[in-house]
Amino acid sequence: MAGTTDRFTETTRRRDDSPGFLGRVGQSTAAMFASPFVLLLACWLLFMNEGWAIKTHQTLNEVRDTAVHISAHHVLDDNSGKLIHATHKLSVDAPVLDPVFQISREAISLTRTVEMFQWAEHKESHDRKLSNGEIETTTTYSYKKEWSSSVHDSQSFRHPTGHMNPSDKNYQDDTTKAAVVNFGGFELSERLVGAISGSRAVSISKAMLPADMADASVSGNRIQISSGWSDSSVGEDHFSSIVKHVESFDGEDQIVYEVASTGERYSSKAKAEAALAREHKQDTATKIGDLRISFHENPLRTVSVLAQQSDSTLVPWHSSIPGYTYGIVHDGTKSVDEMVSSEQDANNMWCWIKRIFGLVLCYLAYSMMTGLLYTLVDWVPLVRNLVSIGLALMNGVLAFTTTLVVVSIGWIFYRPMVGCTLLAIGLGALFVASQAGAKKNPTSKEPVKGE
Repeated sequence: MAGTTDRFTETTRRRDDSPGFLGRVGQSTAAMFASPFVLLLACWLLFMNEGWAIKTHQTLNEVRDTAVHISAHHVLDDNSGKLIHATHKLSVDAPVLDPVFQISREAISLTRTVEMFQWAEHKESHDRKLSNGEIETTTTYSYKKEWSSSVHDSQSFRHPTGHMNPSDKNYQDDTTKAAVVNFGGFELSERLVGAISGSRAVSISKAMLPADMADASVSGNRIQISSGWSDSSVGEDHFSSIVKHVESFDGEDQIVYEVASTGERYSSKAKAEAALAREHKQDTATKIGDLRISFHENPLRTVSVLAQQSDSTLVPWHSSIPGYTYGIVHDGTKSVDEMVSSEQDANNMWCWIKRIFGLVLCYLAYSMMTGLLYTLVDWVPLVRNLVSIGLALMNGVLAFTTTLVVVSIGWIFYRPMVGCTLLAIGLGALFVASQAGAKKNPTSKEPVKGE
């Protein structure tokens, strides 16, 4: 349910404190000195990323070659220490129980989410430069009643009066986890259980609640509890009153009727009374401080597991590559090849994300290096635009070349054949770019005939 919006607008003026030419030169110079550190960070990330990706790829290939498919119904001592693959439905020794609301579920975990109906402040600011050089800032503070799982501190609001919230929720968010999660005849380790994600809303009936919560209302998968909280910053008559103001608009005095409980302003008393009636109708259902509680479970289901058997427990498997362990859990019935292929796809995706991030860091570093050149000419519009385009192209070529060279060095370090090929491509691109620049800027002039 969305609450009524209450708005306040403030206008302030200040002198334009933007740095002058010398200030911008100083900022650009500082950025230029910091740019080598950004470039080193980008190169480190790009180099290490190739190592991480290649080692992960090799580990997954080892998983594919080593895994032994078994039946999860029985535990065989002969498989102890081996990397095993199996498919089975999960189970728990005992249901998970919410200790406050006594909701019980056969699940991996049960999560309680508590939302409170409260005032929320939203701020919007717009700047406008005036002819006298000042900056006019128009700020609008809007207050709206809404459900939120986090408590909004109304003491920090710009206009707290009439918009006060309780300082805390009577009930807190909580997650109850199953003590033991079974996979056929095996028990899953805590790390493997943590790899199982999933969320499903839990339907609730009033009969499921304890006797001391008879006043709570239940709808679908939500419990709503009235808090009985009241705003002490204003009197009770404030919430049922309409306040008459005389305000000036464009030099003319006009009568404005304000609904005290929401701050809404109307030009006629009839409209204000209608708004007050709507607010009272809403308040009979939901009031500030009321709580709405919902539950979600991580359900039991059939999963496929790749992990190491340690007696009757499944734990992450240690690869022959130091520091790399794998315990994989996928929903449904999946073969070893399907699970490994899915993990390889994820590895490739994250590798490219980090490469792109490294490329962006390289571009940022070169932009910081060359920013001083742009600052020195930014007061000449035509020159500024040409220099900006030229620097952007040059920085882009340098960033792409640096990325390709560092990635190539990483591959040379981990996979020499492929790395040498990539390095040759990168150096070739740099050579072509340098030759193109040399043709545009010849260092010597041809002799004039007749001299």
